[in-house]
Formats: sequence, structure tokens, C-alpha cells
Amino acid sequence: MSMNFGLSDYGKLKYMMEMADILKDKKRFEKEGAEANKKKIEESQKKATDLLKKLEEYASKTKSHAVVCYAQFQSMNGKEKFVQAIKGVGWCMRCCSKRHDYKRLRNRWMLVDAGPEPTVIFWENLHVGDFNRAVRSAIVYLITFIILIASIGGIVISQNYQNEASAKFDISKCSTTVEITQTQAYNDTQLPSTLQTGLLNCYCYNQLLQIG
Repeated sequence: MSMNFGLSDYGKLKYMMEMADILKDKKRFEKEGAEANKKKIEESQKKATDLLKKLEEYASKTKSHAVVCYAQFQSMNGKEKFVQAIKGVGWCMRCCSKRHDYKRLRNRWMLVDAGPEPTVIFWENLHVGDFNRAVRSAIVYLITFIILIASIGGIVISQNYQNEASAKFDISKCSTTVEITQTQAYNDTQLPSTLQTGLLNCYCYNQLLQIG
């Protein structure tokens, strides 16, 4: 049986991974030539020393503990025996008898359930409780709802502008034989709204027809 523990904090692991990268670079520099890369090797050594101090300081302030354990059994029979050993203890025996206290984990009864493969588990998220997970889900749903409302509002506003423009200037009356220049269209937009003839709409419509 192999066991993998999910911890409440993965700060140490991040420090260790960073340390592994530094030592890997140091070893590469040494292979390429200790004399030629002497300065780089010294810098890597200094980084490793400083990082080790940070790791020790972090470890002294932060105590991580296991929040979940994933167990892999070599056979289905072994798994069934383990599940039966834990779940086979009734509530009455848990409360009134100490004979099964050795099955407790940190003074609590373990909850046994089928789990996914350890390779697909985001270990750093295991410390997130049900309440925090519910809050995060609520925030995601709220943001999605706001984006959806904003999108619908944008569509309604743009459609309203389009309807107003269509009602004011009917492009079906635009002539495809008479060429309207860009200057004429611009000058038309500078006139008061009551005097505009919609040359800009016709100009844009003719340009779209030419593009195809």
C-alpha cells in the first residue's frame, strides 16, 4: 500500500522546488567548466544559501499538517478490508468503546471514500474547505452573471442605435449609381440633425457593396 498526504500548506514545497532549480543550474555550470563559470557558480551558491535561510524561517513560523490521505492498494481485496475495518465500526462503539480508538486520525474518525488518481490531484488546493469553496464558486457565478448582463445590455443598446439610425436614414433609398464622396458624407454630418440627408449611411453602404 502506498500513501500520499495532502497538506494544509505547500510553502515548503515551493521553496524546495526553487532550491532544486538553483542546484540544477549550479551543477550545469560546473559541468560546462568550473573556472569559466566561477562567478555564476558563486551566485548560485549564494542564492541557495539565502533560500535555505528563508526556508528555515518559513518552517519555524508555519506548521503544516495533513488534511487528507490518499491510499493506493495493491489489490481490491486489500482495499475492501481497509474500508470494512474503518466503516465497520458503528456509532455506538465509537462513542461508548475505546477498543477502536487506534483507528482515529488526529482524534477524529476518518471518512473513507473512493478518490481520484494522485496524478490528477491539485494538492495545493486540498486545504480549501467547503465554505471557502462555496464562496469561490459564488464569486465565479456572480462575475459570470455580471458579464452576461453586460453582454445583453450591450447587444440591446447597439440594436437600439441601429434601429434609430435605420428609422432616421433608410439606406434602401440610397442610389447605387450616384457616387457619394467621403467629403460629401462628412459635410453632411456637420449639418444640424434636421438638415442631414443621410449621406454618410449611403456612403458606408456603397463602400460595403464595393468590398463585396
